[in-house]
Amino acid sequence: MKKLMWALLLAALCGAGAFAQTEADFEVMLTDDGAGAVIARYTGKAAQIRFPATIEGLPVRVIGTGVNDRNRVIGSTVTSVVIPEGVTEIGIRAFSDTALSSITLPKSLTSIGREAFTRSKLSSITIPGGVTKMDEAFSGCDTLKTVTISGGVTRIGVQAFYYCRALTAVTLPAGLQTIGDQAFSGCSALTTVTLPASLQSIGYEAFYYCALTAVTLPESLQTIGSNAFLSCSALTSVTYSDTIQITRLGSGVFSECPKLSLASQAAIRKLDEIAKANQGEETATPQAQGK
Repeated sequence: MKKLMWALLLAALCGAGAFAQTEADFEVMLTDDGAGAVIARYTGKAAQIRFPATIEGLPVRVIGTGVNDRNRVIGSTVTSVVIPEGVTEIGIRAFSDTALSSITLPKSLTSIGREAFTRSKLSSITIPGGVTKMDEAFSGCDTLKTVTISGGVTRIGVQAFYYCRALTAVTLPAGLQTIGDQAFSGCSALTTVTLPASLQSIGYEAFYYCALTAVTLPESLQTIGSNAFLSCSALTSVTYSDTIQITRLGSGVFSECPKLSLASQAAIRKLDEIAKANQGEETATPQAQGK
């Protein structure tokens, strides 16, 4: 981002009511291409903010400079934020370690920066379908209870919801292909999750120490990382279709799950055999396959 900073004149102070902001309440800068605005900081006093869609005639494209902790966008008084359509990116740590309890994200959003909402006070979040990046975005949000990921999202990032201890409900969309490493690791209140038919990969420790009671692996699943369901102490059932496409099964995927039924233990052993067999088919030469 260009270092050019607009020095917005201090006009009348923002009122304390909801959504009473003016352009003077925001520190802004240009996007790299000079065609849009980046909101670096909110300087007003209101608890509820509606970010503007344009500033000085330029469309707002980014919230947060994504540089470091000192570039956090809001202060300790802000609890509610509405981000307008047209914004495509939320920067690194933009809302981390704040009292933010409510946020509305636009459909135009494509990227949520690392630790953008870490340790905030959100209770629920809906991720728009256009988001392609959200690594560590909501890690450590102890008050986050429900997550809805809209159709269109194909990847849940690394540590996206890492140690969200209050998380009880997650809606995963049709079309999701990848659950990243430690995406839901440490979500100790998460009891149920439905893995969509499109899912191809579950990462390392993706559901470590969750409270899941049953897991149904979709037929499309190809890889499961090591320790993916490690220490899911309430887990009793693991099921899948005989036509599952699994080719790689990491070590300790279902280790330290003491309540697994005997049938599920047998199914897990068979799953490893299927993975090895499918991997052999994958690496076989065309000539060998034809014999």
